[in-house]
Amino acid sequence: MDTRRLGDVVRDHFREHAAAYALAADGVEATYVLNWGGFVNHSYRITDGRRSYHLKLGEADEQRGALARWYRLRDRVARYHAPPVVDWVDVGGAAGLLFEVVPGAVPRLSAQVVDALVPVLAALQADEWLGDELRLGEPRAARESYLASFHERFTEDLRGIAASPPPFVGPSLVQWMHDESDRLRRAIESHEAFDEPLDTPVHGDLWLNNIHWVDAGEWYVLDWDDLRIGDPAADVAALLGPSATDLRPLKLVEHAIPALTPAQRARLPLLGRATLLDWVIDPLSDWIDAHAAPQHLEEVRAQKERTHREALACYRTRHR
Repeated sequence: MDTRRLGDVVRDHFREHAAAYALAADGVEATYVLNWGGFVNHSYRITDGRRSYHLKLGEADEQRGALARWYRLRDRVARYHAPPVVDWVDVGGAAGLLFEVVPGAVPRLSAQVVDALVPVLAALQADEWLGDELRLGEPRAARESYLASFHERFTEDLRGIAASPPPFVGPSLVQWMHDESDRLRRAIESHEAFDEPLDTPVHGDLWLNNIHWVDAGEWYVLDWDDLRIGDPAADVAALLGPSATDLRPLKLVEHAIPALTPAQRARLPLLGRATLLDWVIDPLSDWIDAHAAPQHLEEVRAQKERTHREALACYRTRHR
């Protein structure tokens, strides 16, 4: 279902159940919130003009399952600055989480931001109870985690890009992206720092847009649906990596060192390179998928093309 039709269903649902959320039924509206990170989930602002909520929905089984995991563990992850969850909402074939609207905005990466996050990341990684809840079997090596996350995502995205390339992407560029993905895979497969077994919880999507910042005393980490046993160095590489205002990877590394083991520090350069390649490839997938939000199609496609071009230039300058 496209975002406009789903929005109508969401509006009608909250008008019907307005009393449960202290909303005035006749004033309830649902407005789609564009997520610049992609179109896997759909978000809406629910308001009656007096009280407002944020709703995050998934349609596919995988997304619904990830959001359900967050809901089950909501009280635990609240210790790590996750926003409080109001309710689980099932509507129109989609399901997900309802939140009060929290204050703040995406910050610029700074020493203050990194210094606030590092002890929270360290505490998350040390949470044995949460680790037991998330652990699915024997620990896998950091190498396996990379292959199952970055490399698998690159492969899937490039398959879609090759099948339906944006008009500014030619076959030689698609081949170059495939080749670069394979170069990274080979480098990681042969690097001994990626032998380290992983056995600790990580956020899994800790890029700057998932930080909602007021000041050092009040901030939130959003989007815990990728919470899993994984590589703490990948969380750090994402946090210190490209952003909309600064595409350079691995900024302010010295402030994150206390949260990392020696092997994790040794993995950072290759993980930083992978985060930058992700900013080259992923915007092309989002360009293709932008039809899911037709009311923002032109805006999204223009921004995604610009991000891709700038990230590609940055990558080729740094990794000739």
